[in-house]
Amino acid sequence: KQWYQRRVRGTERGWYEIARSQVHGHDMSCVDFISEGAYVSGSEEKVLRVFQATSTFYSNLRAISGCEVERDESADVIGAHIPALGLSNKAISKSDMETKIEHTGTATTKDYDIPYQVAFAPASLTQPPVEELLLQNTLWPELRKLYGHGYEVYQCAGSPDSTMVATSCKASKQQFAAVLLWECDNWTKSRQLVHHNLTVTRMKFSPDSSFLLTVSRDRDWAVWDVASASLVAASPPKCHARIIWDCAWFKDGSLSFATVSRDKKIKVWDFTEAHNTTDKWSCSCSRRFDAAITAIDISVTGVILLGFETGEISLVKRDNDQISVLCSVERAVCPTLTINTVQWRPGSEGTEFAVCSEDNNLLLLRVLLTPKNEE
Repeated sequence: KQWYQRRVRGTERGWYEIARSQVHGHDMSCVDFISEGAYVSGSEEKVLRVFQATSTFYSNLRAISGCEVERDESADVIGAHIPALGLSNKAISKSDMETKIEHTGTATTKDYDIPYQVAFAPASLTQPPVEELLLQNTLWPELRKLYGHGYEVYQCAGSPDSTMVATSCKASKQQFAAVLLWECDNWTKSRQLVHHNLTVTRMKFSPDSSFLLTVSRDRDWAVWDVASASLVAASPPKCHARIIWDCAWFKDGSLSFATVSRDKKIKVWDFTEAHNTTDKWSCSCSRRFDAAITAIDISVTGVILLGFETGEISLVKRDNDQISVLCSVERAVCPTLTINTVQWRPGSEGTEFAVCSEDNNLLLLRVLLTPKNEE
């Protein structure tokens, strides 16, 4: 009731857990949405798993937050459960929940036609669920397992057009460092991208889904044409002195991108018309910081969000051939350990972002940049 009153009055804006879609026995290593209602995740195993939202989740999301999310109206799945002797979330459809009304003309829990004895029961919510409901009634069904990597999964990335997924695993040899491309319509492995010699640390599709950018522990980056799965460009020798941790595309249609590394540098690469694969993207500007840069994301307005090994957060912007610092987040607000991922909130126009770090915290922050570049 208190949450509902705050929402109606508009006096407080908060974030609440409304679903616990996956419970895994291993530490999670990566996750990425492939559409508004489906995601792929990886952990310390060789398998990736694909999950899809239920009709119950959509209806509860709409009732709790007022958000309208596009979904498949023909979906019959209303929930999921984990079998007693299994590890995968099994779907529960409307037909499974139809009761068998016999002589009494009434139905009890035992009358539900479910192949396993489960605690799931569809619930219509008007406020964020309590812990008991999160544990029992908010699982998403597992659609598919993706097999193909020889070692533990390390990274995954979904294309903006929701047609492809790229995945990588831990590797110390080129044959295991290959990036696998999966087609989302039938979940078949379409191509294998072989170039890097060590673990691919991050993969990012271009805004139009035409290219895939990969960076690796071998200190190299590569750009791939997604349609043909061919290598379009590769980094020049010694483009970074240490491991490249992350990368991001600019969203202005220029095909420019940025890379960040343990060598404490951010470098911006601009597209050229060169025919040589090592010259199609050239470094136009760079800047060195006081700590290793471990995460990066770029907003639609061109503001670059940086996360550091020390837990610090900075916002910078490219000015022609220079990179200038707009502001740094107050140290007391920042994480205490290494930042793993930073992400601008879609549609926030570069004002809200999320930060994940090694201290097991997720921070949601909002910044206001004035014309004088002050926070």
